[in-house]
Amino acid sequence: MLNSSVDVVQGGSDVLDKLKKVMNADVGKVLNADVGKVLKTDVGKLLKTDLADLFADEASAAEEAPKKVAGTMPSKAADAPKADDDNGPPTVPGDGPNSQMPGQPAQTRLTEDIAVRKDYERPYGQEISNLLPINVGEFSRPANEPAGALATDPARAFYAGGGAKLEVEVGSYWDEDEALARIRVLEEKCASSKPSPDGTWMVGKSDKGITFAWLREHYVFAATTQDAAALIRFLKTFPY
Repeated sequence: MLNSSVDVVQGGSDVLDKLKKVMNADVGKVLNADVGKVLKTDVGKLLKTDLADLFADEASAAEEAPKKVAGTMPSKAADAPKADDDNGPPTVPGDGPNSQMPGQPAQTRLTEDIAVRKDYERPYGQEISNLLPINVGEFSRPANEPAGALATDPARAFYAGGGAKLEVEVGSYWDEDEALARIRVLEEKCASSKPSPDGTWMVGKSDKGITFAWLREHYVFAATTQDAAALIRFLKTFPY
């Protein structure tokens, strides 16, 4: 009789041990694999990808295939910079504002400093001339289109410079939640998009071109253009 009781206790202990192993395995899978995928793979891929290739279609890939088969080698000037996973997004020659040198390929790389914008000024007030400056580096817009103070709807301006045109909007929102909702709306208007994990910025593509939208305080800015290199140059010199 005593042996039977011991067997029952021992059997129950084995069941509990197995249950603990299952629970630990599942929890570990969720906390380690999923978070690692979001924080390491997805973000890294986005910040280390060239905007010109971010939404490359099948036609572009088909055009490159014959070149590789024929053994055509890219020139050194066109070689993509190497990414170092331990050192963050890769840098490229002349990667500062307006620093592209003659003969260098156009810079279209979306880097962390451009996307997160923590070193840029904080926007303030409601005056459109302040929030959408007349001159932004090589780009400029008409002084009276738009003008005045922000209303309920976002204000939009059309910048031109360097042979490119950009549509830029700014909106002021009640709080951060409302502002983040605006970024989601802009994302939904894109045929394809890649948002940041926290939703504070996103890059997408639509019929209008490539759009980059970002949150600053309770303001949301968005710039759209067909020219990826012009978008990067604009974002580098835009103050907010």
